[in-house]
Amino acid sequence: MSADGGKADIVNSSVIQIAGDNPAEREALPVDATATTALATLLGAATGGLTSVLATWLAHRTQARAQWLEQDTLRKQVLYKEFIESAARCYVHALARRSGYSRPCRPLRQD
Repeated sequence: MSADGGKADIVNSSVIQIAGDNPAEREALPVDATATTALATLLGAATGGLTSVLATWLAHRTQARAQWLEQDTLRKQVLYKEFIESAARCYVHALARRSGYSRPCRPLRQD
């Protein structure tokens, strides 16, 4: 008994109860505060590290996708340019044949 009227002093410790099927099988195990603090610290560090890795991966993925889209746009522009040049040559060749001009059509540029 304590000096405050018969109430027991409360000890500053945590308790974990292990649940079983039968309430009589449950037992209380003490939890060490330093272990809880260390576990919380490790989990916090792991969460921070994982967040950093995830943010870096997302940034890299976004940059790679933007670069891929830019290259795809340039490829389409070159393809469209070649198509327009070829269509223009064919059109000029058709007009020349229609008008009786028999000189063959040559590409505008030589690679």
